Amino acid sequence: MRSIRTLGGRDGQDGGYRVRVDSLPADATDVAVLLQSQGQASIIGAATVTLRADTRVARSSGAP
Repeated sequence: MRSIRTLGGRDGQDGGYRVRVDSLPADATDVAVLLQSQGQASIIGAATVTLRADTRVARSSGAP
């Protein structure tokens, strides 16, 4: 993990958040999204999103 970013609050309505990929580190390959109850409360949901494959690993994984 490199950083934590608050995307916003939720008002009970369906919706979503967008983050520009170019606002992330150039070598970032995945992001984790955590949903936390308001305040210092429990994490109630989580997901990961693959941004792009790490080409260094992909190239070397097929080599003998």
